[in-house]
Amino acid sequence: MADLPLLVLKFGSSVLRDEASVAVAVHEIYRHVRRGIRVVAVVSAFHGVTDALTAQARAYEAQPEESAFATLLATGEQTSAALLALALHRAGLACEVADAARLRLLSRGGRLDAEPESVDTAALRELLSRVPVV
Repeated sequence: MADLPLLVLKFGSSVLRDEASVAVAVHEIYRHVRRGIRVVAVVSAFHGVTDALTAQARAYEAQPEESAFATLLATGEQTSAALLALALHRAGLACEVADAARLRLLSRGGRLDAEPESVDTAALRELLSRVPVV
């Protein structure tokens, strides 16, 4: 894995508008993997999902408690990541879904506005030694 190039691709809600648009991300990832590049795909929730989850939380509490609110909002990204992984597998590309805990991603700041501080690169490299896409 050390000699293979690595590319980080970010698929935000402008690309992941809905489930039908997952094919666009699969195509982009496949294009790079076919050239021998390992890909770390970072995804956002589908367009509008974060707003819907925010409204759902605020139906319970006008100012939702930060920890519970952050956990709820994370389900949008988790859904996108899982569906992208399923689509990649269907396209014949092996991949692994890795969340912040799996990569030991540390951040600073509040749960809703944290900034990444470090990631366990050994854990990421180990995953990328087994599959071309994380």
